[in-house]
Order: sequence, then C-alpha cells, then structure tokens
Amino acid sequence: MIPKKIKFRTKIFLLIIFVCILLTAILSLTETYLDYAYKKKSTKIADQCINEIFEWENNHFVDRLGSFAELYLKAEAKNLANEVLKEYVKSGKSYEALKGNILLRNTFNNSEGIDKTNSVHIDLIYDKKTILVSIHPETEGKDPDKLLKTGVDKRINAWYKSIKNTDVQYFDYYDSKSNLTYRLYGILYVIPDTKLILSYIIEINSYIKPLSAHLIAERDSLKEGTIVALSDSYEGIQVHKLYSLIISVVVILLLSIPLILWLTTSITKPITTLRNEVLKMGKGNFNIKIAETGTVEIADLMHSFNSLGKDLVEYTLKLEKEVALREKLYAELEVARTIQESLIPHDFPNLKEFSLYAKLIPAQNVGGDFYDFFFIDKDHFCFAIGDVSGKGIPAAIFMAVTRTLLRAKINDSLNSAKIMNAMNNEILKENNQSCMFVTLFIGILNIKTNELDYCNAGHNPPLFSHCNERFDYAFSSKSCPLGVDIINSVAYKSEKIRLSPGDMLFLYTDGVTEAENKNYDLFSEDRLNEVLNDNKDKDKDLATIINKVLESVQAHAKNMEQFDDITILLLRYGSSK
Repeated sequence: MIPKKIKFRTKIFLLIIFVCILLTAILSLTETYLDYAYKKKSTKIADQCINEIFEWENNHFVDRLGSFAELYLKAEAKNLANEVLKEYVKSGKSYEALKGNILLRNTFNNSEGIDKTNSVHIDLIYDKKTILVSIHPETEGKDPDKLLKTGVDKRINAWYKSIKNTDVQYFDYYDSKSNLTYRLYGILYVIPDTKLILSYIIEINSYIKPLSAHLIAERDSLKEGTIVALSDSYEGIQVHKLYSLIISVVVILLLSIPLILWLTTSITKPITTLRNEVLKMGKGNFNIKIAETGTVEIADLMHSFNSLGKDLVEYTLKLEKEVALREKLYAELEVARTIQESLIPHDFPNLKEFSLYAKLIPAQNVGGDFYDFFFIDKDHFCFAIGDVSGKGIPAAIFMAVTRTLLRAKINDSLNSAKIMNAMNNEILKENNQSCMFVTLFIGILNIKTNELDYCNAGHNPPLFSHCNERFDYAFSSKSCPLGVDIINSVAYKSEKIRLSPGDMLFLYTDGVTEAENKNYDLFSEDRLNEVLNDNKDKDKDLATIINKVLESVQAHAKNMEQFDDITILLLRYGSSK
C-alpha cells in the first residue's frame, strides 16, 4: 500500500524510473513494429519468388505436352466423327434425329481421357448454330456462340469465344483457387458430306495433374521452411535487443542516483526551511525573515515570503483599525435604532370607538419609514404613515424631522391639508440641499362625529373596507410628496369621509407591494388586496390581520433579502376586540 505522504526525493526517483521504463517501452515497441514490417515484406518477396519459379516450371511442362495434345485431338476427333457418321446414316441422314442422341452422348462420355468431368468437353454442332449432342445435356439445342451467357462452364465459354478456325488451337485459363494457369487445347472437326462439326476440348493440366500437385506441395513446403527460418532469425535478434535494453536501463538508473541525491537536496532543504517558517507565521508571528539563498527560483520564493510577512503586518494593523471603526459605527447604529424605535409609539389604542395596530420592519438597522398616532385633544385622534426617499441614516434623520414637524404643526390646525402645506413650507424653507422627499398620509378622526379628515401627499393609496365588506383601493386623490417644489405651485387638499362601525382602513408603504422573489416578480397591489379580503373577518384582531399580510409577503419573497422598509397601519372604527 502506497503511503499517503511520499518524500520529494522518493518522488523524483520514482519519476526517473517511470521515464526510463516509458522510453524503454517506446523503443521496444518501435523496433518490434519495424522488425515485423521488415519480416512481413521479406516473407512476401520470398513467397513471390517461389510462385514465379513454380509457375515457370508448370508452363514448361505444359508447352512440352502441346505436341502430344495435337496428335491426340486429331486422332480422337476422327474416331468420334466416324461414330457420328454411322448414327447419321442410321437415322436416315436426319439432323433433327441426332439431337439429344443418347448413344452418341454415351460414346462421347466414354472417350479416352483422364478425369473426364474436368478435362474433356465434346459437342456435336449442326450448321455452327445448334449443339445437337453434348456431354453437358443442358447445352443441347443452344447456339455455341451464346454459351458465354449461359454460365455452364467458363472454360467452354472461353473456348467458343477464342476459336478462329478448324485447326488444333489452345488458350490459357487462370484458376484463382490454385493460383495456376491451365492450358486448354481444342479442335473443330468437320464431318465430311454433312453440316456437322465436332468440337473436342481437352485440358492438358489433367495429364500433368499428379506432377502439378507434387510441384504445389514442394512450393508450400519451401514457403513454410522459409517463414520458419526467418522467424527463428528474428527471434534471436529480438532476444539480443531485449538484453541490450535491460542493461541500458540499469546503467541509466545507477548513473542517475547521485544526480537525484544532489537535485533533491538542493530543492528540499530550502523548502523544508520555508515550511517551518510558514508554520510559525501561521501562529501569528509575521515578523519572520529568512535568508534569500539557493537557486534563482528558490531565492525568489524566499523573497516573496519575506514580502508577505511585511504585508501581513501592515494589513493586520489596518484591519484592526477598520474593525474598531466598524464596531464603533455598529454601536452608533444600534443607538440610532433605539432612538428611532423610541420615536415610534407602541401603545396601540383599543377603544370602544376605534382600534389601531401598526408594524414597522426596517431593511437596515435604521430606515426612512415611519408611522405615528396620538390624540390632539379628547375628541380628535391623528394618525399618519410616511416613507422617506433613500435608506439608512440620512433617511432616518429626515424621518425624525418629518415626525417633529407633524407634531409641531398639528397644534396650529385640525385640517390635514393645512398641516401638510405648513410642513412642506418648512422643508422647502431649509432649501433641502439633500433633495430628499417623503410621501405622507395624514388622517384626523373626530371620534364624536365619526368624520375622518385626510390628506395624501404622494403616498400609496390606502385600502378601505366598509362595514366588513371587501377591501378596495380608495382615497385615490393624492398630491406630490413633501419636499418636492414644482415652481412653488404645490397646494395640498384634504378630503372628508364619515365612518361607520366595522369600517377598516389599511395603510402601507411600497416595501409591501414591491417585495420581490427570486424571479423579480413583485408582491403587487392585487396580491395585497387578495390577502386582506381573505383575512378581513371582523372577529380577528388587527395584529392577526397584519401578521397574515407579512407572512404572505415573506412567503412570496422566500429567502430574498429585504430591499425596502415595510410599514403597515390598520384602523378599525367601532367596537373591537
């Protein structure tokens, strides 16, 4: 089993061994392939030479037998012609009676010859156009010139294609199976006083077949002996080469050991030193310096290590300052968050005339959303909800200013529009160099007359439910947000409505309807309306309804980070739980 950690020196040694073995294998495979190709080529050349020699011997014997074939064909054809003439006279000199004559066919089949099936072919032809009798009955009645298309015997086809006159002729026929060329001799013997011609073909090879077989056997034996001799010779060469390769590998390995020792020592020693210093640095000691010696690469590595230690010291000091500053800032933000929460009322009224509940969830430690409610006097109750542009500390400061202005100006008038105009004038009078603005909805409820005086400065339209009926968007009239000066022409107007027992007014900021999911789909005003109508039961307390809305918003956004402050205020007129 290979250990998990192997020393560098061992790795170098193993690498050199692997390279030597790989080179040996490549050289061995290359030589083996070249030897195989050379052996194959030599065998092919030897085989070709042997075939040419035996082809020449075979043709020599065939040429010698040509004279014998001429004498034999003439004599045998004459004898068969006499037999045909007898049958012709016996049949009343009827050519048609000779067609398919069994006696003549048997005579042809019993003619002298060796291996009749393959070596002899005899046809009796009428008027050069019709075969009357043949040792191949399937050719009888056919035109000899068209035998090439019948496919009965390729040799017969070749004979009728090449014949030119009635003398003894020969032609060569190549047999692909035995890889030998055979010579065939033939004669067209004209029977006197008739329109009959006797076609007689013999294959000389039949007469010398035993000799040819002997020659083929000798050829194959010579081929096999040549291949065996070549194989033995190549095997001896291969063994010698293998021994040479093994000796070369061993010599290379022995000579490489001193090189390995020197190489590993020069590399591993400074690296080991560097490793030990890195372990010390990992424990927090960044003021370490090591000697920049060794090869160029090792010296550069040591220099980089020394520079790293110096940079880490500087970075650590800078990081400590930043952490301290962030901790201070976080503490200040916590104080700001506590102050902002203290500005928002949490003692929600639950009276026989009306009840109210609100909730604020900032996107950061502090935010620009706010709500407020308070009694102006014993008969008038003021509530408001606002959304400052921007986020963080600037928005929180502007929110505090807006709340302070609201409480300051409410004492001058009970008309929501006059209060809104007075607040806007104060904001614009300060020049508003930050160009911040706030959307604001103010409502003043007269608990004796049930009359609600309200004014909307660019805020989201509230949802209103009359006598526990469906929620719907109402009070759609609205003006510009506070802090926006459109050529000094902004004039806010108030509206009035008389409330009935069971009426509910739902106020919210855009952090509710613009909450996004991972597909960037907004929660939307339609979803908000649907959730409210599903939970508007008059027996439910206001906190439960608001929590249901917040749960739906969170289910829509899932794990998406809250982008904007979320504020909700819900007012119910009449007795409540």
